[in-house]
Amino acid sequence: MAQIKISYQEKFRTEATMEGCDQKLYTDVPQENGGRGECLSPTDLLAAALGSCILTVMAMAAERFKLPFQGVTLTVEKIVQPGPRHLQALIVHVRGPESFDEQSRKRLETAALHCPVHQSLHPDLKQELHFAWDRN
Repeated sequence: MAQIKISYQEKFRTEATMEGCDQKLYTDVPQENGGRGECLSPTDLLAAALGSCILTVMAMAAERFKLPFQGVTLTVEKIVQPGPRHLQALIVHVRGPESFDEQSRKRLETAALHCPVHQSLHPDLKQELHFAWDRN
């Protein structure tokens, strides 16, 4: 079981450390909400967690099926619903090489849909995954 310790710093900044890891992670509230906006916000981290998880499980599938995975990228668009503020949608765009055949693409897309973060988010949070296999 991983344990993460989070402490409040000042001016809406937090510091998180994970047991056994030397790295520290900071969050800030965006400037428009009274924070410094110098770090990712907690909802930015959620979007980043989804994107990182999707790429990781896709890379694991690529390794299992001996597919080259360099150059695959993604972006996550975060849509926030105002008053009361909450995430309305996370829209993910995955881009990869056109050299993948149809079977390889399906394997990678299926892996993306089984990302643990994707599977853990509440169904009311709209998640869209789009794939474009056109990069050289």
